[in-house]
Amino acid sequence: MKTKWIVIIVIVVVIAGILGYVLWAPKTPTQTALPTTTSTSTTPSETYGMSQYTDPTYGFSFWYPSALLITTTTTNDSTDFPGGVAVETVQVGPTGGIAMYVVNSTSSMITDEPANHASPIAQTQYFYDSASGRWMVDYPQGTNGGGSAATTTANASKTTISGLVMLPSGRRFDTTIIPLSTTQFLVIGDGGGSSFTPQLAETVAEAGASINASTETGALQTEATAYDPNSTQNTSTSFSASPTSGAAPLSVRFTSSAPQGGTIGNTVSFGDGTGGNLGVVPTCSSCNALGIVSHTYVSAGVYTATLTSGACACPAGGICNCPNMQILGTATVTVNSTSATLYIHQLNTPGSVSLPPGGIAEVRNKSFYFTLQGLSSASLATIQITQVGCWNSFPSDPPPQVRCMIAVVPIPPRTLSVGQTYNAANYGITLTQVSNATATFSVSAPAAVQ
Repeated sequence: MKTKWIVIIVIVVVIAGILGYVLWAPKTPTQTALPTTTSTSTTPSETYGMSQYTDPTYGFSFWYPSALLITTTTTNDSTDFPGGVAVETVQVGPTGGIAMYVVNSTSSMITDEPANHASPIAQTQYFYDSASGRWMVDYPQGTNGGGSAATTTANASKTTISGLVMLPSGRRFDTTIIPLSTTQFLVIGDGGGSSFTPQLAETVAEAGASINASTETGALQTEATAYDPNSTQNTSTSFSASPTSGAAPLSVRFTSSAPQGGTIGNTVSFGDGTGGNLGVVPTCSSCNALGIVSHTYVSAGVYTATLTSGACACPAGGICNCPNMQILGTATVTVNSTSATLYIHQLNTPGSVSLPPGGIAEVRNKSFYFTLQGLSSASLATIQITQVGCWNSFPSDPPPQVRCMIAVVPIPPRTLSVGQTYNAANYGITLTQVSNATATFSVSAPAAVQ
């Protein structure tokens, strides 16, 4: 009897152990496919004064200045975009500014100008080639200049921040076509009343895409600056540097121009703790105003030159202190380390000189110097010629850089082949040889005219 109870107890213990293992033992996870989800990272409603608008009907989104009013209207227009139907217009800001059109096309084709439109603007027609998976372009009425209108692959190199391609349009003013799908397009145009269409187009996202503003601060800052009417950045002034990179010592020419009635500024802080005043180049009364200043960077580094409307304190590598002063433009110059063979060669009499890229030859008896900007082949060299004028002296001269009050018209860069001579009023430069990444020039005075 005792043996029977022992067997029963053993059986109960075994059953209890099995149940305990089933209930409390670690489980091996079941490998099941999870449903695909779309990231829903939260974006602030405002970033740098910009807000994100999401179209309630078609779902696409874009960033715009928060101060502007967005209005939408439903349309049913098949005239402006032959082959498609404009089903919605989104107005950004006042009429005459940026307008966006949603165009549906079951044939995966869009033509950017109506039939029999006013010349000389040629129609641009895009269609999706499903066989190659590419957007193609042709010109139903021929090109403006009578060029080939043959079908070719569309130029879709630019993209929005969400990856949608941007197709250039010949439509009036500044227009971009963005395919939201192969059968739906977003056409963005400024109507001639705005210059910020490209920045807005670059922030367009397709329906359902979530764009994290923290990763797009650069684009949003650029757009906010462009739209802000109270910004200290004056977009009517064009400010540029040439060249923008090279080996030290690097001679750089800064150019500022503005439409009639605009301002070209008068002070450039070179970004290395020094600055200079623009030399105004005389122009006709109906031309753009133009100002030039040159500077030689003697040390390697990345410098941001700042154009302002007056004297501005800009320490090397620091932030410009320009209270209540308009910053008209900036330009970045990258200066590489000096090579062992690089030098500033002085020619007090006509002679020969060999220069590596970035090397400078000062022709002091003729009051000019030239910099070897680069070698594009074994027989081509590009030089930048700078006459010593009111805004600079020779690169090897100590400061100050301003020496006179007579403006000198700048000379564009020149590309010479071996044996070719560039002549000006009182000098000639001949490229005689290119060897071992070095160009040799002969500098002489042209023969007198008999």
